[in-house]
Amino acid sequence: MTSTHNYKKLTNLLAKSNDYNYPELSRQLLDDVLVEIPEVERRIPQRQLVVEMLAIIREESRRATQHQLVPVEKTAYDSFVGKVRQEQWMIRNYPECYDLDSSPELLGGVDGAIFPLAADRFSDGLQRTPADGFIGIHDDRTISPAELAVLDSLVCGGRALSLKAHFVDSLPDISPLQDSLVYLNLNFNDLNDIPIQVLECSSLEVLKLRSNPIRQLSSRINHLTCLRTLVLSFCNISELPTSLYRLTRLQYLDVSNNCLKSLSPEIQKLRALEVLNVSHNLLTALPCSALRLRLQRIDVGGNYMHPLLWIPLHYQPQRLEHLAARVFYPYRDSYSVLLRSVTDVVDDFMICDCCHGNLYGKPIRLIRPSKRMFGVNNLPFVFNCCSPQCRENFNSNKSNVFHKLYKPVSR
Repeated sequence: MTSTHNYKKLTNLLAKSNDYNYPELSRQLLDDVLVEIPEVERRIPQRQLVVEMLAIIREESRRATQHQLVPVEKTAYDSFVGKVRQEQWMIRNYPECYDLDSSPELLGGVDGAIFPLAADRFSDGLQRTPADGFIGIHDDRTISPAELAVLDSLVCGGRALSLKAHFVDSLPDISPLQDSLVYLNLNFNDLNDIPIQVLECSSLEVLKLRSNPIRQLSSRINHLTCLRTLVLSFCNISELPTSLYRLTRLQYLDVSNNCLKSLSPEIQKLRALEVLNVSHNLLTALPCSALRLRLQRIDVGGNYMHPLLWIPLHYQPQRLEHLAARVFYPYRDSYSVLLRSVTDVVDDFMICDCCHGNLYGKPIRLIRPSKRMFGVNNLPFVFNCCSPQCRENFNSNKSNVFHKLYKPVSR
């Protein structure tokens, strides 16, 4: 009963049972003449059948491992939904094949090891034994703890799945959950990127990936259009993809304890963002476009945002072609024919943060701290200037600085 073949049958059966598109009722017309109606056979509800099969699997697992599984209920606190109930299974008897004195780390050094086999929805799960503590060796004939967690999620409705601290480098098959999964906890694993299966979960709203060796995020993260909470703390991320800023429903973003040196100006597109945690990175300032956000809380501690730690803003003189393009741009429509090389230079520009004019070449950076913004004192913002004259005018004109830093911008 613990085979992968039965596991696939159960997951497919549960996925179908969670589908609420009922088929049309069959009809049978009876003649006026009395006919013999066959006796109705006893019907077992589909959900009852699945639960009974799951109980048999647990019983077979207990016999195979010579453990006694005892259900334990505990209450934990989740930052997203508050207090939740958790149902776990504690092992009372250990098999003779394990020498606890020589390998105390195998079971966490406690009197009983815990398997998060049936964690309730939105639960983070507690301490669990490694995968090798479930059955001696995992192969194609054995259900892994991660697969059993998927099965339990399907039994509970398929809306929440916690694989916290399973230390896996790849996910089990979660395709039966792709249309219903809302909460996914993948904290404390060995994932190098967001799995493709996760990116196909169209209803996902909460995704936690804390403490995974992720260096670069997938550019397809914008496919999670319903995402509201994203946790990427304690990874090894040095740059956020621009596609992340297309998550217009994102309300909570945690990228603390990473290697971020700067944030893209496109962060202004996260108009629904309420909480931003960028603490313990390598940031010297926030982009001035972040002033368009309506943040309720921001955490920037542990960065290089003190004036004594700012990187000196040295800049090279602008190239002559960039200065000429800035002067020529207002008169480009006066010429009917322009060389391709000229149009490539004239049309390649950004918008200056200070005068809102055309910015050619590398910008001149100016860091200006605000007195108080988003509840933080002396929060620095970086502005990209188009020329040294624009930089001096913006820096000396106090009214412009006040307008940029403190006047709220409507959505």
